[in-house]
Amino acid sequence: MNTPNRKKSILCIDDDKAMHVLLESQLVISGYHSLHAMSGKEALIKIREHQVDLIILDISMPNMDGFQILDQLKMDGSTQDIPVIFLSSLNRENLKVKGLERGADDFIVKPFTGPELIARIKVVLRRNTPKRQPVGDVQGNLEDLGLFELLHMFSFSGKCAVVTFPEMDGELIVGHGFILSVRQGSWKDKEALLRLFFLEKGSFSINYGEREGGRVGSIESLLLYVSSGLDELNEQINVLAPKGSMLHLSSRGEDCHEIAMLKDSFPISLDTLILSMSDSLSANFDFVKEALQNGKITVKR
Repeated sequence: MNTPNRKKSILCIDDDKAMHVLLESQLVISGYHSLHAMSGKEALIKIREHQVDLIILDISMPNMDGFQILDQLKMDGSTQDIPVIFLSSLNRENLKVKGLERGADDFIVKPFTGPELIARIKVVLRRNTPKRQPVGDVQGNLEDLGLFELLHMFSFSGKCAVVTFPEMDGELIVGHGFILSVRQGSWKDKEALLRLFFLEKGSFSINYGEREGGRVGSIESLLLYVSSGLDELNEQINVLAPKGSMLHLSSRGEDCHEIAMLKDSFPISLDTLILSMSDSLSANFDFVKEALQNGKITVKR
């Protein structure tokens, strides 16, 4: 049972004794109660014996690594809501994404400083502390508050809301640091999110409150996915059709069904064209690239 004056208990799971000493010194001086386990098996016992408010989990451990421990925690109804911060000496983006997608709340790379550790712990605990939800609508414009900033706000606050984007025919349902649902036009999930960021225009409306939904992924992992995908796509677009260029349909292109369906839209910018076509953005780009190489479309400034 929670009591107002109870210290938050943080369980540190790591096979390195020196790391336990370092973590304990930082946690105790910051007012937390520290618990320690050298393995996944020991950690599961400690969780049954104590009320654990947060887990700091190393990835590289023998017998049962951090990902396996996390999976066990998330499959158990009694432990699935305990927030987890991964620790790793491996500063690799794929590990960060993997951890966040599997339900971790944050990822800290070793070596780290004491202030950074405590700041991240406070953010995760604050995000996972039940709070009274604001009610009603909040209006805004993406020129003033971009999508990245908007989603970061929901990631750190943990608030639940439906965010609609009228000009982009889009909708996001967020809650507790996760995107529960996302739609853009008829598109859903990651492709819809990528399209919202690719378009990023117009106004938005936020309606706070708990909503039912699945789970597309944690906001932070999805922002990493979008950032990587957009950077690559925009770089390819700039190489293929520099800013200010327009695509023109050649006579050879009129025989191509996918392009001919949009012939009344030409001349057209490359980004508008790949948004208008029926496949994913990346597949549409590859199609247009091939059409340019085959002379079905030409680029003119």
